[in-house]
Amino acid sequence: MVSQQSDRCVVTHPIGPRAYTAQMNSDPVSIRSAKLEDLTVLAELNSVVQDLHVANRPDVFRPTERKAVIEWFRGCLERPNINIFIAEREESAVGYLIAVVHERSDAVFSRAGRAIEIDQIVVRPSSQRRGIGRALIRQVFYEAKANGIPKVTVKSWAFNLEAHATFVESGFTPEIIEFSRTVPE
Repeated sequence: MVSQQSDRCVVTHPIGPRAYTAQMNSDPVSIRSAKLEDLTVLAELNSVVQDLHVANRPDVFRPTERKAVIEWFRGCLERPNINIFIAEREESAVGYLIAVVHERSDAVFSRAGRAIEIDQIVVRPSSQRRGIGRALIRQVFYEAKANGIPKVTVKSWAFNLEAHATFVESGFTPEIIEFSRTVPE
């Protein structure tokens, strides 16, 4: 549910009510939780990031069908540990972020812990370099703090240097580096 209170957008979603409005490059961006009515716009925005992945790693990613992507987002919205934030300017969606809450139990080799993982983040190309990605990331940190979650994580493919710059600008530091190699024939 979204309502306006003065200059802030108040959002209600699975992990609690929150508000956030940012002023970036003289154009305000509002962040709100996605709802079922947003499935089509989420699928449209997803094509930006999916096309980038397909172009750079066609061995891993494939083109998607809009209907399947809409159903995938529907499933995400039904899961209580997932929240999808939408960034809007002038009442038009310009980006989104998928936040997944993970809880890990104590185990033989690791301690129990809670974290929010940024699973996907995308901003329309025409709206990039205007602070929208950073505003979406700030919203996740606001949620984490408000819910006593001590850590936010994000993974990114090595080719996505622009995303890496945004993550570093937002205070993230590398923790795990995964290497891979194709098995020779």
